[in-house]
Amino acid sequence: MKQRILTILLAFIIIGSSFTACNDSEPLPALLQIDTMQVQINSSLEGSGSHNIKSVVVFVNEQSLGLFDLPVTVPVLATGEAEVTLQAYIDAFANNRKAYPFYSLDQFTVNLTPLETSVVNGTIAYRDNAFFAFNTDFEVSSNFEDTDQNNTLLQLTSNQNLVYEGVRSAKVELNEANTLFSIQTIDYYTLPGNNTPVYLELNYRCSAPFQIAIEAIKDNSTQIIWPEIYINTKENWNKVYIELTETVSNLALENFTSYKIIFRGELADEDTEATFYWDNIKLIYQF
Repeated sequence: MKQRILTILLAFIIIGSSFTACNDSEPLPALLQIDTMQVQINSSLEGSGSHNIKSVVVFVNEQSLGLFDLPVTVPVLATGEAEVTLQAYIDAFANNRKAYPFYSLDQFTVNLTPLETSVVNGTIAYRDNAFFAFNTDFEVSSNFEDTDQNNTLLQLTSNQNLVYEGVRSAKVELNEANTLFSIQTIDYYTLPGNNTPVYLELNYRCSAPFQIAIEAIKDNSTQIIWPEIYINTKENWNKVYIELTETVSNLALENFTSYKIIFRGELADEDTEATFYWDNIKLIYQF
């Protein structure tokens, strides 16, 4: 019995040696391990570095290796000093991932060795052509207000169990006495059309869905409210990027020039209360 086992093991060794000998000319990959990405803030105008980057496109020596979810270890058929480029992708709606036009590329060199792992963590920044129409973190004040001036549902909370980061976040509480809310930016903002990228970024958590809409104005008189998207319930803080490019471009064709951002929601029939929290709201466009 022992002799039979030894014979089988020897056969496997011979086969494995033959396979290796036949593939001596095949290159062995180096391994590039990418755990996380971070956003470096270069100006107070840019606000928070919070992000929701969950995947990247990896380029090595200008060759794309594909789109990968993070964290990831990518095999690379290159050795020695190599140029690596990481392009951040955001999670858009309907499971659609896309490159965020306002994030720069991360470019660096790394020394690659076959079968060895090089660990890197990407660092990106906002591009120089990203213009912040507004950026509010609610630390000192708010550029949002209740649409109905008789309501005071919009509050600032400093409860550190509820705040996303810093010392304050915005909140709205609904109950049986106040079953709906509508808040809006205090000012109108001029936004470009012609398919110029426009995005709204925000951190949020909510126990009920809420809607994001745009109020557009032209000739200082004609107004229209355009429902944009519903944000679903999220128990924990989340970051979302909402593309407004198409909406703004279509409204610009109708000569609308100035815009407000509106958040609104209501209490479901079966609920007795609901809470909504926001932080780091940014309206950004390319210039």
